[in-house]
Amino acid sequence: MQRTALSRGFAAGLLALIVAGPVSAQLGTSGPAVYRRGVLGADLEIEFNGPALGTGIWLLAASSGPTLLPCAAAGLPNQLEPNIGTSFVFSGMAFDATGQFLWNSPLPASPALAGFELYAQSISLTPFAPCPVTGISNALRFSLIPPSNSVLTIGSMVVPRRSHSFDELPDGTAVLTGGENPDPGNPFPLSSIEIYDPLREQFELIGLTLPSARTRHTTAVLPNGTLLISGGVGAGGEVLDTALLFDPVGGGFQQIPPMNAARVHHRATVLEGGRVLVTGGVAGGAGKAYNLSSEFGFPDAFPTSAQTPDTLSQVAAELFDPQTQTWSTVQANLLPRVGHAATLLNNGTVLITGGLVFQGQTGLLDETPIVTVWDPATNATSSLIVPELARSFHDQISTAAGGAIVTGGGTVNYTANTFELNSGGGLPTAVFDAPLAGTLSVTQPAIGGPPDPAPLVSILCVPPDSPNPRYYVITCPEPRDIPPPIMGDPAGSRQVYLFDAASLSWSPVVELVFERPGHTGLYFDSIERAVVTGSAWPTPIGSVGFDRTAEVFSLP
Repeated sequence: MQRTALSRGFAAGLLALIVAGPVSAQLGTSGPAVYRRGVLGADLEIEFNGPALGTGIWLLAASSGPTLLPCAAAGLPNQLEPNIGTSFVFSGMAFDATGQFLWNSPLPASPALAGFELYAQSISLTPFAPCPVTGISNALRFSLIPPSNSVLTIGSMVVPRRSHSFDELPDGTAVLTGGENPDPGNPFPLSSIEIYDPLREQFELIGLTLPSARTRHTTAVLPNGTLLISGGVGAGGEVLDTALLFDPVGGGFQQIPPMNAARVHHRATVLEGGRVLVTGGVAGGAGKAYNLSSEFGFPDAFPTSAQTPDTLSQVAAELFDPQTQTWSTVQANLLPRVGHAATLLNNGTVLITGGLVFQGQTGLLDETPIVTVWDPATNATSSLIVPELARSFHDQISTAAGGAIVTGGGTVNYTANTFELNSGGGLPTAVFDAPLAGTLSVTQPAIGGPPDPAPLVSILCVPPDSPNPRYYVITCPEPRDIPPPIMGDPAGSRQVYLFDAASLSWSPVVELVFERPGHTGLYFDSIERAVVTGSAWPTPIGSVGFDRTAEVFSLP
């Protein structure tokens, strides 16, 4: 990609700024540099932090260094990551009373700049000190993106994977655990763990691996920042009952007692107070190895079970208490489900929708239209039949007003003793008003049309803590709809939509670069960008091995 030369004499400029800086600059290390946004046709904005009322220098370059510093205070590195040898800009800055300096610059609406990589860093100065460089911020690495398109992250996943977990941690990074090799001819669970740094768009393996490989498991971030990992499928195809805690700060695992039942395709919901509700899922019967050759695993995972329901067992809900590290069965009228959705609402209750359940004496599985709200304070439940919400493998999210949005998913079709998940085309979206369960009564939701036929979706709330957030839906195809080796997915299965809960209307806002079945998505409020991980399929032409890319995009 052609880069514009912005070269200047850094050494002379640095010395001039040091000499000219005010004597009132305070000692102290630089605070974090935070990338805010960089949308073509809008602006580039970066927040630099340092000593209150102090001074410093910010640098922006088109390539990485290192760039050596003439000196640095004791304990600081003597180099910067941005390369000031070729294309770069820099300037002095004065931090305000809170120690912040916000820099922005307009960006041209040039498609040729999409994916353009930039590096930024700052230093804090104390003029006339033996060495004036008294603080160095973290280095930023990011790419410019067009307003309505996604671009690949600068760094790729270290290990190709799908059906993994992707959770944001308290320090602003995110962790990817487990998942499976994306080769449909030879899928196998993974034990590797990666950390994603949104400020640098980089993935990095940590020194630890999961004690045992697992995929299609469930994770939940506890209030203290540890990650609860439960269930899933192991290396031998067995459905797991094991659970463990991962401490991303200490970098270690803590084995905890197993769940009361093995399960896969379950949900884990963190309740007020820190306990975790684990609902639904399925455990295979004796001798039934889980078949990962299906994207969903279940229902296709047990292809001979359509007429033999005793080979599958749906399991009761249970609670994990992180204080005592014990599991207990929930003694409430919670229907066992598979591929359902469960969400904590603003009033502390849990909304459970959809999923597959055994039907009567046939033993066949079908989507349930029963919507249930459970109150952990009283252990009471309230249910309502909503025929439009009979679906499985969908997603839902609580709204700022206290209600919820339910969308996506598919329906099961039985053919020749196998299960198939039909496309989600025609399945409507539901919006529950608040208070959804003020008196533990479920009211009929408003029903709207679907955006497209993609069954697998994930919902993002942007910004997450706003009283008036926006809701975006990332769509994804089911792999049977993609005839390798060309991209033949249904129209819109790479589309990201803005959903207006008031009018039940959809607006396409971003198109992903690739189809990503088994994807996971997160919105990082610190950089105002969303990231989607999960190997593309079919593998993009020109890739070496299976796809390891991820995508990043801005949301209007």
